[in-house]
Amino acid sequence: MILNLTGTWQVRQAESADLQSELDRPGEWTTSTVPGCVHLDLMVAGCIADPFYGMNELDVRWVADADWLYRRSFECPNELAEAGRVELVCQGLDTFATVALNGRTLGRADNMFREWRWDVSGVIRGGRNTIHVLFESARRVGEALMGRHGPLPFWAPEAAYRIYTRKAQYASGWDWSPDLNTCGIWRPLLLEAVSNGRLRDVRTEVDWSDPAAPDVRVAVEIEALKPCAAAVQAELAGPDGVLTASGSCDATPGANVVDLEFQVADPRLWWPAGMGEQHLYELTVRGVLGAEELGPRSLRLGLRRIELRREADDEGEGFVFAVNGEPVFCKGANWVPGDSFLPRLSPEDYDRLVLRAAEANVNMLRVWGGGIYEDDAFMDACDRHGVMVWHDFAFACAPYPDQLDWFCESVRAEAQDNVRRLCHHPSLVLWCGSNENHQFYGKDGTFPGHKLYHEILPAVVAELDGARPYWPGSPFGGESPNSPTHGDQHYWDMWHGWRHPDAQRRYRGRFISEFGMQAPPALETIRDYVPAGGHHTQSRQMEHRQRSHEGTERLYRYLSALFRVPGDFADTVYLMQLMQAEAVKVGVEHWRARKFRTAGALFWQFNDCWPGTSWSCIDYAGRPKALYYYARRFFAPVLPVIDRRDGRFTVTVVNDRLAGFEGELVCGCGSLDGQQYWTERRPVSVPANGVLAAAARDETDLDLEDPADRYFWCRLVKDGREVARNAWLLLPPKHMELTVPGWETEFAQTADDVFAVRVTADTFAKGVRVQLDGLEATFSDNYFDAFAELPTDLVVRAKGGLTPDEVRRRLRIRSVAEVRHAAQE
Repeated sequence: MILNLTGTWQVRQAESADLQSELDRPGEWTTSTVPGCVHLDLMVAGCIADPFYGMNELDVRWVADADWLYRRSFECPNELAEAGRVELVCQGLDTFATVALNGRTLGRADNMFREWRWDVSGVIRGGRNTIHVLFESARRVGEALMGRHGPLPFWAPEAAYRIYTRKAQYASGWDWSPDLNTCGIWRPLLLEAVSNGRLRDVRTEVDWSDPAAPDVRVAVEIEALKPCAAAVQAELAGPDGVLTASGSCDATPGANVVDLEFQVADPRLWWPAGMGEQHLYELTVRGVLGAEELGPRSLRLGLRRIELRREADDEGEGFVFAVNGEPVFCKGANWVPGDSFLPRLSPEDYDRLVLRAAEANVNMLRVWGGGIYEDDAFMDACDRHGVMVWHDFAFACAPYPDQLDWFCESVRAEAQDNVRRLCHHPSLVLWCGSNENHQFYGKDGTFPGHKLYHEILPAVVAELDGARPYWPGSPFGGESPNSPTHGDQHYWDMWHGWRHPDAQRRYRGRFISEFGMQAPPALETIRDYVPAGGHHTQSRQMEHRQRSHEGTERLYRYLSALFRVPGDFADTVYLMQLMQAEAVKVGVEHWRARKFRTAGALFWQFNDCWPGTSWSCIDYAGRPKALYYYARRFFAPVLPVIDRRDGRFTVTVVNDRLAGFEGELVCGCGSLDGQQYWTERRPVSVPANGVLAAAARDETDLDLEDPADRYFWCRLVKDGREVARNAWLLLPPKHMELTVPGWETEFAQTADDVFAVRVTADTFAKGVRVQLDGLEATFSDNYFDAFAELPTDLVVRAKGGLTPDEVRRRLRIRSVAEVRHAAQE
């Protein structure tokens, strides 16, 4: 029997960290919501302003320094109160919390990532009960622990206390996140009553000895309070029907395991997006313990094999994921927590963002270690949309005190809880011990935290999830932690190292798990959160949102490398977004052309936790930046990549599909106004999941006397339809003789609120942005290069019952040339 205790609670500021002294202390209570956090509660009550607006973050710092007391009174049925055992189950307490029921202290939580259980038998009563939860300031507790055990070397000394707190590390600020260290009951809280015992866990493992009929093995763990006969029944429902299995045992007090097995003939496999369908099976387990019914417990499974192939080659050692025997080039980004206030995220929010990723041809998201063990809703969305998940354990950029037994035991418990919770998801393909800790502190076994990544965490994974590979850290491998010849790499010569984006073309790497470039959020998002007086990239308001060291200076360094720096704020935002996209494109295309020598490119970062300037491709409000649309193109399953080196232009065609590509490659070199000085058409046959060196041309064979008016281009065509296009300007855009194009447009309505729009320029147009004036609309493509006299077809979705004529009137088209022309006026 379950009694859900989520919903309406009350909260007030506590005067001390002693729960018992606070129980009867008078004070003004504010209505709160569980799951939730104190900042959200105070915002709803009007006690604080939105910390994301303006510079309000600075005005609410006091919230993190205070202690907060939550309470709720509730009615408990007699049947539940009189059960054999009643437990209070707290699925997420953030972070240092003391819990009392009916005035009796139950215990203290000190880890945000764990599930906490307390036996309340004899404390709970039929009728009215009151629960209190006192949260101490994580900053103050962390500083006290640091004072007791000593500081450890940390890149942000002002936040070094967080090393001792098992709390999402980004909450106290990062180079893309604010310092909003909140607290609260952030995941559900409930009472669970049992008479004889409970169904504790369901784990699955697939034996692929016979790929045509794999065995799905199910281990059902039953926790019994007393000797009882236990029986278990399970159903596995899939696309082709329902299989059943049953088992039993004579349960003794404590943990008991009943093993079941299904043989699935001709299984429907789960594939990453772009390689096949995401078939899912529903496993439902029910049990009987004595006369007590257990469950049901349901899990969604996907049948697939996962390998991490690390085979020696002439460059060192590969780092290639393979799914169902097929190697996969991993295309994607790093995922950070979607809000500074996590309970604000809904399952719909998660699904919307993951779907956006899949629509951009992303097949992997790396859950970064400075955040959380992600929500079930996130993992469910990745299962549905075919997005593989590389999941870091929650350690990032810091030494951790593994010399302390209590800290290690806390980590072991959090790992066990979260590996159990997440290991059934087919999208989960790797557990990784940490982020940048080996890189920062070495890997010789002496740095604080080594025991966690090389002993405790791999042991938990081996015990509870032996089907997935474990990797100690990111980056890791080779003679140094960020070796380009082994393992995975973080490439930050661009941005942190101030190197030009073209430097990426000289970096090999086996799996690039971090690299990136910053840009501001969408102009509409800025207007939502920044007062009008702050609309300048160098305003105090905007620089408050820039958390990277010398971030504004770097933005202008990279902007000026590619484009002429405008004076208008809106144009600056537009060009900085375009610069970000161009910079990331250079790296992705280079590494994709090296397919399986380099086996992955995950840019930093996909999403945002607040409306700041960052490396994301989708801003906090969910608005895509230019990088998002570029990603849809440079992650396309079939892509022509242009390179220029050693006096030659080359075109490499990459094919990620499991079927060969047959088509035509059209290449040319011409002037911006469309005059062609050389063109070539040739058939191409690209092997399945392979690469083809498709074309090459010496520069001496081309008319390059006026590079400011020349560009090299290519198009892939199949059955008369363009599959992809690409272009290489002979000079940076700031030096090209770009002229304002004339536009022809065509409009047709294809469904309610859906329009087909064709745009054609009379000259080459760089970074074409299309918008509907006064409306939020979604576009199938945007920020694209338009070739002279070659149409670009778009699908535009805009609510409001518009007609094609209204879409025509609202359509606004802008390119780099218009920005330059406006600056010259």
